Amino acid sequence: MYDVKKQYRCDIIRGKAQSQLEDMLPAYAKVISDICPVEKEKFENMFNSNLIQYLPSSSREKKTLDNHRTEIAGKLFGMYVYSSDGKVYCSERTRKFLADGDIPAFFKDICYKMQFPNVMQKINTVSQRLEDGISIRANCYVVKVLEEAEKRKLNLTKRDIGVYILNSLDVLQRNASVSEVLDFIEKDKKADIYREIEGNEADSKKYQHINEQLNYLELANLIYIDGKKIVHLNHKEQNAIELFSKEWNSDLLFKFDKSDISDSEHFKNLQFRWNEYYGKLSDVANSFETKIDSLSIENKTNTGYKIFGSTVELGDEGENFVFNYEKERVEKYNPRLTNKVILFGKQKGLGYDIQSVMAIDDDDIEEYAEMGKYIEVKATRRITSPNIKDSEWYDSVNITRNEWVAATEKKDFYFIYRVFFTRNGVFIYTIQNPYQKKMNKQISVIPLTYRIEVDKDSIDEVIDINLQSEGVK
Repeated sequence: MYDVKKQYRCDIIRGKAQSQLEDMLPAYAKVISDICPVEKEKFENMFNSNLIQYLPSSSREKKTLDNHRTEIAGKLFGMYVYSSDGKVYCSERTRKFLADGDIPAFFKDICYKMQFPNVMQKINTVSQRLEDGISIRANCYVVKVLEEAEKRKLNLTKRDIGVYILNSLDVLQRNASVSEVLDFIEKDKKADIYREIEGNEADSKKYQHINEQLNYLELANLIYIDGKKIVHLNHKEQNAIELFSKEWNSDLLFKFDKSDISDSEHFKNLQFRWNEYYGKLSDVANSFETKIDSLSIENKTNTGYKIFGSTVELGDEGENFVFNYEKERVEKYNPRLTNKVILFGKQKGLGYDIQSVMAIDDDDIEEYAEMGKYIEVKATRRITSPNIKDSEWYDSVNITRNEWVAATEKKDFYFIYRVFFTRNGVFIYTIQNPYQKKMNKQISVIPLTYRIEVDKDSIDEVIDINLQSEGVK
């Protein structure tokens, strides 16, 4: 029988504020991508020395760098994996993020694979949780509780989720059904019984592990918390919600027992297996794509043009947004020039997505306003709005060879529009003349791909469709 008085704390790796986690994620990914694969003995120094450039001078001490590397990028995010060949590699999760830049999808996969017990803590903590029978995929359980609470028209606060669910021994042992928990909560609310997590610590400390876990569910775009601290499901992520919900009482994806931690050597092997498991994408990771409309974006420009997120591809949504922004900007300057704003859409090879006009007066060049403006749009998704004034803020974008060639040719008339679709609306920053900024060392541009040109003399073997091979003469 469910007993709310049996409380049990399951701490997790402590991260940072939501916006800082979203800011640092691209930096972690870039550093790991740049240095991996690398020998395990060199990984620490190379990661730390590369990450320094993204941190303010006050946050560059070794202890802080080590925490970024081991606790957040490593244990919490699973962004790199150790291999039996003695090297460190980018994890599947990191490679996917580098390809799609989908921050909420990144956190969905983390939340889906997270479990208690895990192998993120020290051997004594892991041993104690096994001894105490802890066995739950807590995020899946929380999603299921919220789903059932909605049916009962029952509002659950962050405190409710902490006291009755995430800090409850019966829940963490999977000895309490969702209906039992909700029955108990309803009974307490009707009787005006107000429960707290017990302890002499300040509330911020007592609820720290609860806030951290809900933070990640928010970053995954699965929940949102209103001004009254009531937790709601984001039903624009219904597909992901259903995937989580159906796993509320499932067995752990990563299984281990006391024999795996009988001594330090066994525990090292367990940590290796966990690292390998956690860095891999879940089987449902491809279902976690974040559609623009799931961020509940709504924005109105001064002329009343209404922009909603949609389920079209992210790049198309970003291009459409900037196209309409440019049309309105140019129309304000001179309606006669509006027809010069052109969206090229899927047309390849140009090196830019939109052709516009400068629509700005220049005393030195009489016809400057009507000169062409060439815009490449780079869009991404995140929960919080980027704070570009934050000393730890960092961003990167990938461009093609054609785009860089266009930037070098168009110079002052070439712009990158970086579009962030967030819960708070759409945030855009622009970079004019990235070529000159590279020359001035204001930005770095790093080639990421190589083209191999092949002729008949360079081929070693041809394999036919029957999998039979023959040497090439």
